[in-house]
Amino acid sequence: MKISELLFEYDLKKIQQLDGLLAQRQKDTSRPPASSAKELADWLEKEKNIQSGELVYWILSRYLKPLTDNQYGINRWEDIGSRLIPGLEKYTKLKNKKKIPAEKRDINQIKTLGELEDLLDQFPDEEVASKKEQRSEEEQGYYDRKEAKLLYNDSQIKVVIPHTKAASCYFGKNTKWCTAARSDNMFDDYNDQGPLYIVLIKPLNQRYQFHWGETEEDFMDERDKPIDPKKLADQYPVLYQIFGPIGRKNKSLAFNKNPTEQDLIDAVSKDPELISEVNNPSEKMQLAAVTKNGYAIIYIKNPSEQVQLAAVKSFGQALKHIENPSEQVQLQAVTDDGLAIQYIPNPSEQMKLAAVKSFGQALKRIENPSEQVQLQAVTNDGLAIRYIQNPSERVQLAAVKKTGTAIMYIENPSEEMQLAAVKSEPLAIHYIKNPTPRVQALARQLGER
Repeated sequence: MKISELLFEYDLKKIQQLDGLLAQRQKDTSRPPASSAKELADWLEKEKNIQSGELVYWILSRYLKPLTDNQYGINRWEDIGSRLIPGLEKYTKLKNKKKIPAEKRDINQIKTLGELEDLLDQFPDEEVASKKEQRSEEEQGYYDRKEAKLLYNDSQIKVVIPHTKAASCYFGKNTKWCTAARSDNMFDDYNDQGPLYIVLIKPLNQRYQFHWGETEEDFMDERDKPIDPKKLADQYPVLYQIFGPIGRKNKSLAFNKNPTEQDLIDAVSKDPELISEVNNPSEKMQLAAVTKNGYAIIYIKNPSEQVQLAAVKSFGQALKHIENPSEQVQLQAVTDDGLAIQYIPNPSEQMKLAAVKSFGQALKRIENPSEQVQLQAVTNDGLAIRYIQNPSERVQLAAVKKTGTAIMYIENPSEEMQLAAVKSEPLAIHYIKNPTPRVQALARQLGER
């Protein structure tokens, strides 16, 4: 059974309602490319063999629906393979043995991956449980074989850089890190972007993992939950000495007590959301942030027109978060993304034309478009005709010339219309009821039977 059938059985509409949340997760680079929640659902079936439409929705809703501004039930897509799937397998076995409490036997009562893991930790087994202390000779073997590097070691702190998946699993044992997972281990993915740093706080026997990647940075505790690195460094100041230079090299503010203006600009150009943590950021800093990600304008109070223009040029729909944008900003927004027109009250004809020229199907966001706007839309994308009530013959003809299959949205097309559609796309013949002999002959001539 295909996932579309599974989702139809459960509720495909509920999956589709998650589409609007995809843009908020664009920062998660571990997620497969997808333009809709349905595509992510297909991926879960194909790659993870999930054969339950209800479970697919549970996973996607926990991943896409925010609990707070920056926290989700499943924070990273990579956690699905490395942590969630093994957890669900154990959960299913325990549920079948009726060991799971009755109120938790419905997966929908579990809101987060962390909550699932907390529940499963009540049922330890020999495979999950690991020794609290590792034999020193075994650890030394990893150093001797160059599988790991001991970066720093004193009476309180030990910092290790694993160079292999085996070393990452060894030093990350008894944690929830995907880089120490038994299945779907993500060590190579992270290590290709930059080294992992495993920090052991000896007095408390606590471990943390730091990583600076190409586009983001992670500071995680043993439960794979994010921490504030500065709070940890305030407790153990030597961490500033160890990681200060590493952070600056990676354009990061972590472990940087007194960042310069350039440090701040470098940091927000890599991670635009960091601008939310800067008091009174300069315009240069604001520009660096919104140029990288226009959505970062939500963190900027009273942005200048120059900053607004940079934001909508980067991400057209950032217009939604700009109060009283000028016509120039509006025009830039719809030129970048035609759908941004939905955030413009009473748009001018020029604005409408620019929007559909950028994205033909932005027509669905325009009330009572003129024929000129309709023509521009279907000339860009013939399928945009679906959003036009009673299109003129001129508009119909332009649509099928651009996209032959657009004829499916035209009632009682003339022979001229049918011929134009088939000439544009021979397979359009399949969308024509009762094609004339001339149209059938043209389709055969062009190779579509």
